[in-house]
Amino acid sequence: MDFRDYISEDTMAEFKLYPYAKDLHYRQDGLISMTIQIYNNDKTEEFSFGFMCSPQMRRFLDRTIGDEAE
Repeated sequence: MDFRDYISEDTMAEFKLYPYAKDLHYRQDGLISMTIQIYNNDKTEEFSFGFMCSPQMRRFLDRTIGDEAE
């Protein structure tokens, strides 16, 4: 059992987190938006959220992604 799979430290937690973001988008204005999935044996739920990058993260992503983010 891998404890990183669980949302909480309780190994009997109801939901587990999929090990990836389902959708991940970066805009050159510094906004990152993503959808993650949590699941248990009966159902899967999706949560979407976004946040503004720090200036250091923006420089890194702009250099890494370049024109692909447009």
